[in-house]
Amino acid sequence: MTLKLAYVIRHLEFEGLGNLEDILISCKFTIKYEEDIYPFLKIEIAILETRLSSDYPTLGICLGAQLITKALGSKVYRGSSKEIGWSALHPTNIGKQNFFPHFDSAKTDVLHWHGNAFDLPQGTVLQASTAIYKNQAFTYKSNTLSIKFHSEIIGQNIERLLIDRALETSLTKDVTIQQWRVETRRNSGKLLTQASRLWEK
Repeated sequence: MTLKLAYVIRHLEFEGLGNLEDILISCKFTIKYEEDIYPFLKIEIAILETRLSSDYPTLGICLGAQLITKALGSKVYRGSSKEIGWSALHPTNIGKQNFFPHFDSAKTDVLHWHGNAFDLPQGTVLQASTAIYKNQAFTYKSNTLSIKFHSEIIGQNIERLLIDRALETSLTKDVTIQQWRVETRRNSGKLLTQASRLWEK
């Protein structure tokens, strides 16, 4: 049997694979974390440049999407506002056909926690946007997917995120812990269902 390894670069202990972990295990992947070996963003970008030039399967989520953007030669910069909480994703026409047919606003909201923006790299295809940030998801070649939002989140793990980001939440206009909890109860089950369909692609 061919060995299948999924290398994961995790920047914060509480930001695990979420609902993506079960999918990888069911597909017979062995998961290996490398957070101690690759402590610097420049090294991670160099690793991504090698993977992308070889068209190796690569998934970037949140900061990972920003690093892929940098590796492809585009800018990452502070956005016009923070996008925090659950809100609708708007797949492009291509996105509806490819990765995100299950992610329109009628089916589920997705979780956002970012304040940076990035320009779409040359040679990529925009897959989804939101009302605040146009560039939310893109593909590159045949094996790379970058997503700015969090579709991997598991509802019962949200408390760890809220504790770690309590100060940021308190300083962000129109965002409260109670609101987070209510919206998580409303959306996390639907997101789990739709995200599973995304990962299986």
